[in-house]
Amino acid sequence: MSTQVLLLFRHIIKRAIHYPSKNRVELLCSIHEAFFQAKNVSDPQAVAERVKMAEMGLAHLKLYEEKVKEIRGPQRNLGLGSEGPVNFPKSNDFVYF
Repeated sequence: MSTQVLLLFRHIIKRAIHYPSKNRVELLCSIHEAFFQAKNVSDPQAVAERVKMAEMGLAHLKLYEEKVKEIRGPQRNLGLGSEGPVNFPKSNDFVYF
C-alpha cells in the first residue's frame, strides 16, 4: 500500500472513533475490513475508485465533526468566574427548570 492510502486509513479511523453511533464498533470493523480487502487490489483503476470512496467517507466524517463544533458553539462560562452564577433569579436570562 502506498503512504497516501495508509494516511487516508489513519485519518478515517481517527475521525470514526469519535463518531457518535451505537454502531461505532461495526463501523470501525467495516472500515478495517474494506481496507484489508483492498490490500490485494492491483488494478490502478480499481485502486483509484477505492481511494476516491475513502476520501469521500473522510470528507463526510470531517463535515460531521465541523457540524458538531458548530452546534456546541463556543464554550460558555458555567458560573465559576467573577460574574457570579449563571442561572441566578435576578439575571436577565434566568430560566426556570
